Amino acid sequence: MKIKGISKAVLLLALLTSTSFAAGKNVNVEFRKGHSSAQYSGEIKGYDYDTYTFYAKKGQKVHVSISNEGADTYLFGSNR
Repeated sequence: MKIKGISKAVLLLALLTSTSFAAGKNVNVEFRKGHSSAQYSGEIKGYDYDTYTFYAKKGQKVHVSISNEGADTYLFGSNR
């Protein structure tokens, strides 16, 4: 019984520490004065993820390019 409890505690600790390392960087996308585009690059390993936050007005477009076929891209919007 005691070994089961210790095993659960070790497993929980392993899960908590692995998810804390999964967080990537948070980037606020900004355009330099007079420019209409911005370029950011980086590397994501394992279960890491990066978050890029930007705001656009009606009619503006965004283009995202990812060089690895194994990566997923998600775009979330709001009605502001």
